[in-house]
Amino acid sequence: MGLTNNVTMATVATSTSDLCFVTASELARRIRDREVSSAEVTEAFLARIAAHNSKINAIVQLFEADARSRAKEADKALAHGQNWGPLHGVPVTVKEQFLMANTPSTLNSKRMKEFIASEDGVFAGWQHGWRCGGGRGRDDGAGAGR
Repeated sequence: MGLTNNVTMATVATSTSDLCFVTASELARRIRDREVSSAEVTEAFLARIAAHNSKINAIVQLFEADARSRAKEADKALAHGQNWGPLHGVPVTVKEQFLMANTPSTLNSKRMKEFIASEDGVFAGWQHGWRCGGGRGRDDGAGAGR
């Protein structure tokens, strides 16, 4: 009698590179259950961005140091019993059209190419409570960040 291979994508994804192919809720569960750290997940996504972004140009601003720092903060908070919400420790990208303090936000307009947001917009301000950083995605229809 042979063994059947009846596993889901969520159970198969155990290597670092596979972390990029599970759902955000599954990543959050794994981080919460300490099967993987936020720092490990963040490194997996940063490696994937490094491997593919030059071809697809989906991330126009990458905040690697911020992402790594925030991931470490998320892991430390979890170790101290703090929970930042349902996506605690899951790295995210923010579309370029959403205002983030001290970063260019062109709103997909050539007339706005020199605009630097002075403060976070509503979305960026809200999600700072749980995000681990990452980058800013394209919003011109040309990249994978749409």
